Amino acid sequence: MAVLGTDVRLVRDIARIPASLPAFSAPDLSAAPHLLGGAVPVALVALAQAAGIGRNLVPHRQAGRTPLACTVIWKAS
Repeated sequence: MAVLGTDVRLVRDIARIPASLPAFSAPDLSAAPHLLGGAVPVALVALAQAAGIGRNLVPHRQAGRTPLACTVIWKAS
């Protein structure tokens, strides 16, 4: 395809575009031990971040007043 005198390659010129998603196949579990070395530190960092964020999500009582939504949630639990 030529655009403004230059040759532009399209995806269909380079490779075949599938019409659907590939069939499901189970993952290769032999790679799991190699992945655990990186997954554990990532999980620990995510846990630490969630703990730090979680403290800020709980509303603080100001002058004894609590937002209505928090009162409903606390009484329901």
